[in-house]
Amino acid sequence: MIMEITIKQFEHKDAELIVKYWYSLTDFELLKFGADKTKFLKPKDWTRKLKEEIDKNLEQKQFYYLLWFLDNIPVGHSNIDKIKFGETAFMHLHL
Repeated sequence: MIMEITIKQFEHKDAELIVKYWYSLTDFELLKFGADKTKFLKPKDWTRKLKEEIDKNLEQKQFYYLLWFLDNIPVGHSNIDKIKFGETAFMHLHL
């Protein structure tokens, strides 16, 4: 059986997937990532911020997401942040 892996750019319709992912993690899982749920934006605000970022020109982006799918089912995402365009960025992978 051959499984199909696809990777696509983050779109407006995907913003809620990312927010739901982070809000669904347990405190233990968040601890492993060094994340603090008390510092999260409210879901609506976070979703809005993600959508605003999608609309920015590449050179202006503060972060950039790719979504990973296995047989058309979302299984993870990767992103870069702390972007200094043309110089550096930090990559994160969540599968």
